[in-house]
Amino acid sequence: MIRKHWSLLTEHQDCDICPASESASHIVLRCFPASVIWATFHMNDLASSSTDIVHFMHRAQQAWINSRGVHILFAAAAVTLWHARNDRIFNNKRWPPSYLRREVHDEVSQARQKASTMKHRRQEQESARREKLRQAFLKKRLDKLMAEKQASSASDDQPNS
Repeated sequence: MIRKHWSLLTEHQDCDICPASESASHIVLRCFPASVIWATFHMNDLASSSTDIVHFMHRAQQAWINSRGVHILFAAAAVTLWHARNDRIFNNKRWPPSYLRREVHDEVSQARQKASTMKHRRQEQESARREKLRQAFLKKRLDKLMAEKQASSASDDQPNS
């Protein structure tokens, strides 16, 4: 989010849900839709007490054993909250809490599936690479044995003096 300049949102606009000024930190950590999501994962106190997104991520990584899981959850939550916000602002549609939770769950599931697919693909590529190396080694070894056999038979063919 920081890399994509979400932190540069104009903060003079008010949130359309509450009286706070709208910022990336407010949307992702403090506003009602965010509290619904973070409460689902028992992280609402952590989110609401963090000074900003970077502080939240740092504290969340310390609290969770699986830091990759924190990153996936955060990305899923941020994307969902941003889409919910845009749907409210541009289409006048409010997402109920159950829909927010389901969207985050779906985003996490998709990320896990992609990660699993990528891991499987890497394993297949590594297996193919190893097989190729094994085949090259065997060919080289066979060529060496054939050359030794030819050299041996050539020396056997020469008359003894």
